[in-house]
Amino acid sequence: MKEFDECVKKNKLVKFSRGKNIAGKKFSEAEEDIREAADGVEKGKYKWSTIQAYYAMFTAGNALLMYKGWREKGSHFCLMAGLKKLYIETKEIDVLYLEALQKGKILRESANYRGEWSEDECRKLVNKAQDFIEKAKIIIKK
Repeated sequence: MKEFDECVKKNKLVKFSRGKNIAGKKFSEAEEDIREAADGVEKGKYKWSTIQAYYAMFTAGNALLMYKGWREKGSHFCLMAGLKKLYIETKEIDVLYLEALQKGKILRESANYRGEWSEDECRKLVNKAQDFIEKAKIIIKK
């Protein structure tokens, strides 16, 4: 996969031998983030919950990479390239989870940089993030 190889070449995806040992801790951070995002929705804090739901998925994605001995370094794009190569192409994870992460990134950027968000999109994103994290949990907690 060209994108994965480019990310490795640019040191945005690097081998990480301690990854499997750290993946569980990193995953716990994602679980906490999604709980806080869901709580925020109930309090009407849709902007922050949108941002936090994306970062919950991003952190869970990092945990998945670590589980397979890789680490993303400062690149949302390379995190997605890593997930695609290591999980989507191997059919361990359905492409719908990657699409949810990509949509979350767009929504997070809209909320963060343009001040645009909605209750409906936030609720959908939190639900998708919860599904993504549940799928990651099955893999990491094996």
